[in-house]
Amino acid sequence: MSQFLLTSDYLPTSSDCHEYLSLSNDSWIDIHEWFKGEAERLEVGEIVMPSEFILSKTVSVLDINNGKLYSYEEIDPILSWYYKLAVKKGQVLLKEMPHQELIKVFDAIFVTMVSWMINYHVMDGIFRNLYLHHPGNIEYTYLSAYCNLALKCISLIISILRRGGVCDEQDFHYLPLPSDIITGNLHLAAHVSAADVICQACQADTQAYNQAQSDSKQHPSPAAELASNQLSEIRARISFLLQFYYVLHHCSNTKCENVDEVFYNYIPNLPFMAPNSAYANYMEKSRTCFVTMHSSVNYMKLLLIRIDLMMDFQEKKKASLFENLTTFIHSCRGEADPLVRSLMQIMFNPGNYERSAFDFQILTSMCDFLGPATMLKLSERINRSANYGPFRDILNKSAAAFPELYRAYGYNDSRRIYHLRKSLITFRNLMNSAKNLDNILTKNETNLENYGQFSTFFEHIMLDIVREISLNALALKLYEPYDLLFVFEFLHKKVINRKLEILRHVQHCTVETNFKSEEHTTPFYFPWLYYEELISAEIVDVYFLFTAYMNSMTEIKLPYYFKKPDDLEIHFKRKFPEIVILNDYLSFGLKEYTYQCLHKRSSAEGIAALQSCCKPFESPDIPFKSNEFARLETLANKNRVLANLMCNAKDRFLPVGFEINPSVHYLWPLIKIRDKNQKTVDPKAKDQAKKE
Repeated sequence: MSQFLLTSDYLPTSSDCHEYLSLSNDSWIDIHEWFKGEAERLEVGEIVMPSEFILSKTVSVLDINNGKLYSYEEIDPILSWYYKLAVKKGQVLLKEMPHQELIKVFDAIFVTMVSWMINYHVMDGIFRNLYLHHPGNIEYTYLSAYCNLALKCISLIISILRRGGVCDEQDFHYLPLPSDIITGNLHLAAHVSAADVICQACQADTQAYNQAQSDSKQHPSPAAELASNQLSEIRARISFLLQFYYVLHHCSNTKCENVDEVFYNYIPNLPFMAPNSAYANYMEKSRTCFVTMHSSVNYMKLLLIRIDLMMDFQEKKKASLFENLTTFIHSCRGEADPLVRSLMQIMFNPGNYERSAFDFQILTSMCDFLGPATMLKLSERINRSANYGPFRDILNKSAAAFPELYRAYGYNDSRRIYHLRKSLITFRNLMNSAKNLDNILTKNETNLENYGQFSTFFEHIMLDIVREISLNALALKLYEPYDLLFVFEFLHKKVINRKLEILRHVQHCTVETNFKSEEHTTPFYFPWLYYEELISAEIVDVYFLFTAYMNSMTEIKLPYYFKKPDDLEIHFKRKFPEIVILNDYLSFGLKEYTYQCLHKRSSAEGIAALQSCCKPFESPDIPFKSNEFARLETLANKNRVLANLMCNAKDRFLPVGFEINPSVHYLWPLIKIRDKNQKTVDPKAKDQAKKE
């Protein structure tokens, strides 16, 4: 059954594809040739900004190693075509089917919905299940009720996420309102109202109950008993989804015509039953983009526990709120779900003046588990253990600023605030890692495996702490640029010194233990100085992004003492004299950004000179490179390319004259776009045109 439930699992034959492919006149183009053609028509300093290609899609290609980029317009007709073909071949049944098969379809729909709730990507999540395409065409009562109810749950969740304003998924964030979501031929049950869907689901539950009672009385047999049990499973699934919709409707204070009245009449008569996953084992071997049925049930169970705790917070007295917060934190492993954060934003709305400021502090605590009191306590412990003074100030300022920021900015900067709190969580975890490293180094015996722990710490402390906290704090005007510059300098000194201490200690242990393995010995004997330079490279990348982001903000300019384009570079090199291998690269980045900040255009010769500096990172000549060494070298190159892509953070695209070296295999050669209005560029024809 799973072969036709998921469009990605259904592989049509070549004859099936002929009808669709004959309607397509699109052509694939090479991003290199396309970019050069676009750039030739612009003046030096102007920006290439096509609507079909954005930075977020580029980063997605890096994450999923996908060689092609598809837009929504390209996916829509394909999915609709799959649906029509599957119905035509009888693989998607619109009428009655065996009860056991119906339960499998229900569970596949449930897994699809939960997988979407984990990722919140409408096209790749919801509509891979073909039964959710056109529920109005389904004539089977049970299946039609369940499909419509699932789509209404998804529509309500989208409404909650939009009202909460905490979802960070760009593709989801800019979707139309739930009632208007019609993507091609795909829709979220827009043909039927929420009240009608609830009535339909309740009637299906009643019909299943009556049928089970009738069969067991008129035809008592093992087959009738099995059919009765299967009908009970069908009822359980419909009832569970219906009550889940009721919980979301009640918590979010959603106003829908006649919905409250219908719930009041039907819900009290429904038994609360959790679905049994015994009939859904076939989904265990489904594609990796979908979670298993067992995981889906556990996810939904944990989600309902969190919502129940939030309801307790809303009803109980203020004195018990902070005590119960511990229970909520223990129920949420890791980052809170966007749906939970949105519900909390709605339930504890700071715009409601009947709520106190203390209630809102509880909201921020529950959102990311680092409320003001927690962060103050944490910063004191960190300060005692490792003298991270500037970061303690960041924690304290951020904690005190959260309520005021929400009231002042509302939806406009909610995503930045979300990123800031998320980075503070990362900061907490990494500081714990730093403490663990201290404990490791104080022991008498040091194992070479500890080097891997240190390596993980050093990679993330650069990118996750400094970039996220600093950039978002700067965007929210929490700190002055000079304060951030001090944090960069402080971080550089502390991490470089700590890194050298660790490497020397590990090298000393290697010598004393006479560790002769070629695989592990070489990285400690030869390139430990190289790692110092690599850390400096990470500092440059972080500062690179910081400078780009700062200069792209119209209301924030360079500090007053950086009046000339070279001042920032001179200041940075004076503070970090040990940077040896990246001077040209650093000059390129800082000069380019300061030119943009001062609204000046570089000459063509100047851009050509700067372009020659942007080359992949080359390591020193070392006799042997371990796997760990090669991985760090690749990491340095990848960060460098991503930093280059951020060279204009305001417009999020590359300026003319700035090209990425195509030998960087993990980025540009993978990227192709489908342009319906442009044919493939013939290199020979282009050369002839130049000669003419």
